[in-house]
Amino acid sequence: MRHRPPSDVRRGLIASTWEGAFAQAFILWTGGVFLVDFGRRLGADEGMLGVLASLPFLAQAVQLLTAGLYERAGAARAAITRRTLLAARLLWLVPAALALWGPRDDAALTLYLVVVFVSALLSTTGAHGWTSWMVDLVPRRVRGRYFGFRSAVATTVAIAAGVGGGWMLDVLEARRGGLGFATVYVLAAFAGILAWVAYRFQHHPVPAREPSPPPVRALWREVFAKPANRRIFVFFAVWNLALGVSVPFWQDYMRTVLGMPAWQIGLQNNVGAVLGVALSPVWGRLIDRVGARTVLLFNAAAIAGIPFLWLLCAPDRIWPVWIDTVVTSIFWTGFNLTALNVPLSAAPARGGAVFLGAFAAVTGLGMGLASLAGGAAAKLLGPGPHDVLGMSLAVHQVMFLASGVLRFAAFPLALRLPNETGRRMIFLFQVMGYAVRQRLNLSRQMLTAPWRRR
Repeated sequence: MRHRPPSDVRRGLIASTWEGAFAQAFILWTGGVFLVDFGRRLGADEGMLGVLASLPFLAQAVQLLTAGLYERAGAARAAITRRTLLAARLLWLVPAALALWGPRDDAALTLYLVVVFVSALLSTTGAHGWTSWMVDLVPRRVRGRYFGFRSAVATTVAIAAGVGGGWMLDVLEARRGGLGFATVYVLAAFAGILAWVAYRFQHHPVPAREPSPPPVRALWREVFAKPANRRIFVFFAVWNLALGVSVPFWQDYMRTVLGMPAWQIGLQNNVGAVLGVALSPVWGRLIDRVGARTVLLFNAAAIAGIPFLWLLCAPDRIWPVWIDTVVTSIFWTGFNLTALNVPLSAAPARGGAVFLGAFAAVTGLGMGLASLAGGAAAKLLGPGPHDVLGMSLAVHQVMFLASGVLRFAAFPLALRLPNETGRRMIFLFQVMGYAVRQRLNLSRQMLTAPWRRR
């Protein structure tokens, strides 16, 4: 008989699933094409796009400071998490007003950057509390399956929010400049309010506290003294450096070079997510069975090759964009689940908030600094076209190429990650092969079964 979590934990997991759905809508409507396009509208160039893309990641360094706060917060952790996330999401009413009534000049762009950064600071502060909350709420034995299901729900919401938001942006902007952005940002703030309501129903297990808690400095030393922890930090920091050099340019390339409308970009970002919805529970079960490291290695190897597909794109040849949709939905779904499970599994009972804060800080700094460098390099290179290895590439594609090379260079570091189950990559292929054989045998039996008369 399968053991069921206690009723308060089950209610908490249900509330967390609803919260994830509303949070996903907020994230989507304030990121991607909605973030970059409004920056362009206010006069941002390639270098400023790098700054804009870097701000949410650089803000993650604040978790170096919030680690001590959450280690000692106890029952107050839930209130801190809820309030900071709500404030971060309500801040987007400022760009909504800016879109309708603000000027299009350097002052408006500066205000927009300030809102993005402050919202990111508050979001990452709340996210730190949310992560440590999940460590205590979600039983270890079902984490892969639960987060797979939660991710599937959030992805379903992302499909509707991406396509609907993109269509709304194009239609309303055509009627009146700024109306589309204002509407999307107001909806994002409203989704943040609904996420806050869901938090109110989410069970909060009060974290255990030692009678005489050790100084935070001692916890920092314990976290970085463990070789396994350092290997986790190094891989994800370097991996995010490889990703970050291209982060500012995916949406802008589709919008300005390929000429894709916002609704089509939203569709491209999310149509493959239909497959991701189906695969999230599958990846979750695989993580529970073969371990997060093994699944991460498999997906990271495939993800490293994705940027090279974009070198085939041109304004009259956008089919690689749609192939990317399917490939991304398969491998990024599995990678993102493992990237969530690895730090959750490695977080110790003593100093867990410190560990999670250090993880977020080093990975965020890696992504943010690389985004800044990518934006600066793109501005220095100019729009192009650039002759690279016999190919005529836009500056965006040059950055995609650099990201692909750096991803392959970072991959060997993943081999040094802790292997909590001892399973090797071959075991993952054996499990996948067995599942395929089962389904092929079932299909063969159905096709060859004799017809029976009643």
